[in-house]
Amino acid sequence: MRGKTAQPLVSVIVPVYGVEKYLRKCLTSIVEQTYSNLNIVLVDDGSPDRCGSICDEFARLDERIRVIHQENRGLSEARNTGIKEARGEYLSFVDSDDYLAPEMIGRLMEAVKRTGAQIAACNFVYEFEEGYAETEGGRGKGGQYQISEEGVLSGAEMMKLMPKGKYAFCEIFCNKLFNRNLFREIKFPKGKLHEDEYICHRVLYPCEKVAVVPYVGYHYLQRKSSIMGQKGSDLHLIGAYLDRVAYLAEREEKDLTLYHEGLLLSAVKRAEKTDGNLALRKLKYEYFELFYSLYRRKWVSLLALCKRFIRCLII
Repeated sequence: MRGKTAQPLVSVIVPVYGVEKYLRKCLTSIVEQTYSNLNIVLVDDGSPDRCGSICDEFARLDERIRVIHQENRGLSEARNTGIKEARGEYLSFVDSDDYLAPEMIGRLMEAVKRTGAQIAACNFVYEFEEGYAETEGGRGKGGQYQISEEGVLSGAEMMKLMPKGKYAFCEIFCNKLFNRNLFREIKFPKGKLHEDEYICHRVLYPCEKVAVVPYVGYHYLQRKSSIMGQKGSDLHLIGAYLDRVAYLAEREEKDLTLYHEGLLLSAVKRAEKTDGNLALRKLKYEYFELFYSLYRRKWVSLLALCKRFIRCLII
């Protein structure tokens, strides 16, 4: 173990695929973290470029790095492989085209130690291939996802920040440090886009303590080839929101349920423009059944139910 004190071991899980242009910067930001007791798990998910050899190169230079080469299975399965092979008490997920501020893991670990939280989360900044960034307080996305005060929330309280403009801060996994016990029975969904959206509520909501740190630690690259632009992306998002709305309704979280139902409706409207197929019709039928259950709870009006009937079963 490195260092003079017995620091908890943090496993940093990095799925790698087709990011040769960005990978060195990402890995350098990890190995140069001020928090040194790291188990760095690089999962080369059958990358067609030089990513695999770059991973091996870094592993030869740093004994904390382990490289796993596997056939291409997608981001979720690469993350699941990383979780399975991780040795740390805590987990950090880093996308291989992004990078970390030098003190990110250390700042999050300090918050965990100080509060006993199961999750610690920091702010992040969107960076664009065109060469500019949107930081805390900036225009557009900037300022929406930031938190300004340090604190400790329950998972349910954390999720209640979502309707207040902190949606991305709460939902993405890469700005967080997790106690690995949270993933004992939860895996990222195989073959799905929007993998964070699929399980965010199941990981976050049950937590007793989530430490929030007003520190910009994660640099989140926005690429034109991101999953938001992939065909069928909204179909996957609909599936994620269907699960989340049902999950929150079962826990009698009326306001959160209705907020995420609104996001679900928006995803359906977007998908109608590009994915008018059998898969979408099936999802819309599931949506109407779910909305009907909200009507039976008297959480939505008859007029709203009729509108969902027209959209889901007629249009």
